[in-house]
Amino acid sequence: MSAEKIYQIHETVANVYRAARPDAPLDTQVLYGERVEHVGTENDWARVRLLRDDYIGFMPINLLKQDIFEPTHRVIVPRTLIFAKPDLKTPPVGALTMAAEVRIIDEDGKFSRLSNGGFAFTQHFRPLSFKATDFVAVAEQFLHAPYLWGGRSVLGIDCSGLVQTSLLMAGQRVPRDSGPQEKALGEPLPQKISYEDIQRGDLLFWPGHVAIARGYGTMIHATAHVMQVTIESINKACERILEDGTRLSCIKRL
Repeated sequence: MSAEKIYQIHETVANVYRAARPDAPLDTQVLYGERVEHVGTENDWARVRLLRDDYIGFMPINLLKQDIFEPTHRVIVPRTLIFAKPDLKTPPVGALTMAAEVRIIDEDGKFSRLSNGGFAFTQHFRPLSFKATDFVAVAEQFLHAPYLWGGRSVLGIDCSGLVQTSLLMAGQRVPRDSGPQEKALGEPLPQKISYEDIQRGDLLFWPGHVAIARGYGTMIHATAHVMQVTIESINKACERILEDGTRLSCIKRL
């Protein structure tokens, strides 16, 4: 792999499209600080491979930055603001979303100075080595975030993006889409399992969809049914989805 082909994203969230045009389907996103490999060019579009999960797609070539910094910390809250000065009364100049990677240069009171010159609230970051102890609690921080096909942030997220981001914050890198997630993650539970026996952290899969069990017969997922991240009864959700002709395919325990 040529180092000259590795770039970093300095946008809060950068869209990755299925084809080299702005009206193409949105397949996934790259967050601030993440890196991509430039594998081809089509007009003013770059074909890239995301180093996070090997996803391949297209993004405007002007979003690729070669001034690469080595991250030290990751955002642990759904969204944090960036200020020009370490002063909460000054207008913000930007924002970062959960799982964005930054380089912290030093601390100034309650604020940390980032390598891009901005300041952000120190308690909104943890070292890259930090692992959340409960990935379900991470997912619950996205409650009511809008549903967005291909989304990976609180600004818009899809079902597999919610699973991927939540597990990433717990130190586990997983595939981007629900189909590969179903194949790669956990051990399957018996098909006749009672909904009451599904444990917190179990993953429920339907063709093209995934949800996270919370315990007490409930689950959290990003769903186009209500166009947001929501909590539902597992029993009622399975009945509703079955009415649309889709049966629960698998329950996996991590």
